[in-house]
Amino acid sequence: MKIRHFKPKHQKNSLFLKVLIAVGALMTAALILAGGIMVTQAILPSETEFESVPPQQNTVEPEKQKRKVITKNVQKRNSSLVKRINIVQPQQINTPQIEISLPSGMGGDGTDGFSSIDMSGMANLGKVKIDLPEFDIFGVKGSSDRVLICFDVCDKTMTEEMGALPAFNVVKNEIATLVRGLPATCLFNVMAFDMNRGQKQGNLGNGIEGGNVNCIEVYRQNLVPANSSNKSAFESWIKQFNTSADPKDMGIRDANYDLRFPYVPFNEGFAYSSVEKKNHVWQRHGVVYWYMAYQAAIEQGAGVIYFLTTHWPRADEFWVKMTPAERKKYVEQTKKNAEKYEKSGGKIFTPDEKNKFFAIAREVARKMIEEENAARAKKGIPPMVVRDSWGYAAQKGIPEAKTAMSKKTWDDFPSEFKFKHHTNSSIMAHYEPIFKKVYDERGLKRPVFNMIIMLPKKGDPEWQKKYFKNASAWARQNNKGVVRILRGAKPISEYEDSGKKKESKTEKK
Repeated sequence: MKIRHFKPKHQKNSLFLKVLIAVGALMTAALILAGGIMVTQAILPSETEFESVPPQQNTVEPEKQKRKVITKNVQKRNSSLVKRINIVQPQQINTPQIEISLPSGMGGDGTDGFSSIDMSGMANLGKVKIDLPEFDIFGVKGSSDRVLICFDVCDKTMTEEMGALPAFNVVKNEIATLVRGLPATCLFNVMAFDMNRGQKQGNLGNGIEGGNVNCIEVYRQNLVPANSSNKSAFESWIKQFNTSADPKDMGIRDANYDLRFPYVPFNEGFAYSSVEKKNHVWQRHGVVYWYMAYQAAIEQGAGVIYFLTTHWPRADEFWVKMTPAERKKYVEQTKKNAEKYEKSGGKIFTPDEKNKFFAIAREVARKMIEEENAARAKKGIPPMVVRDSWGYAAQKGIPEAKTAMSKKTWDDFPSEFKFKHHTNSSIMAHYEPIFKKVYDERGLKRPVFNMIIMLPKKGDPEWQKKYFKNASAWARQNNKGVVRILRGAKPISEYEDSGKKKESKTEKK
């Protein structure tokens, strides 16, 4: 079989073919032309990539106009030339001085208070200064962002020699003035202590291993900001103390503070029927209560403490606590002394029986005081301030008082015992853990403890002779604190003398 090859015959170009060729040529030429334009644009980019700065407005001063550069599109990364925008570095910027202050107790840095940062120059940010509020009370100056005032409200602050109620009102007003002038960024607190309240309660317990001490009333449990609301509440709080000659208005009203750390161990009392609960035998002068108030003060964490009191006992008047064996021996010997007195013909009364005689003496003395104050009111003389009329009864030597003192209970025959005495150093060593916890661990400077001793106007040379040196030593141990003597106001004797002089002048006329 033969294979046939297809061989198209040669034909002349038709009209269709001619049109097709012409269109193809035109398209080829167009493509070549477009490619040339694209290459030209890539090599020679357009200089209108950044628009010019908008024209200035006539209403704006030239030196206050702002120059803006507007970018039309994000510039692509390519090999084209890039125009640069140059910004002149500022040589000096004037900024206002700004001081930032926070109390150290509320997060502020610094050694003892406010941290003030001077930002007047960008190059001087390292310049830091301490700016603490300054204040004083009765001329004793202080400087801190944390201040505590602890003041004595016992009836001794209002004795006849001290100036009675007017003298104590001066103290209250001075404290209120200091608080009133504190800046709002300062922290403060005030506490009143009443040694006589503690003695009367007679339920201190076994060495106060923390717990209510019965002799301290605080305005607030902790330091609070000295803002207007806290100051206003404080003004109302302090007015309640020693408002009249009525014993119910004297001293603290609410013993509302519990010591937060164990107290210095001391010798608590005992009674014949119940060794642990009744009739406490006192340290000399109730010394334990002043040191309780001191401990409560340092527990607050203040930078400056003002301690206003009528007395500061010597450390050697604070007896070291007996051992259990010593205490047992002391109690047994005291009982033997009482039994010996009874065998010799004397009579031993129970505490309740003896208190009945004391109550009779107190009632007689109370009526005498009321009569005296009524007479003073007519003469315009401040009233006699007597919290416990027993003292007045004993002072006047009324028969009822002598009768009460003649009644003996078993603890009127204490055993002779040579107590060991504390020193300033031994007592301060007990407070060292408190300082570490309250101050050192919080990065706070330990407090300056300033003491103001309130004494009668005419002086008390025996107190200064026996106690001033010790009080000064204690204050110096507390960050170089100072002691100042505050003399009482006009004593009652001067009122009476002036009244007598007026009467004599009237008689002469």
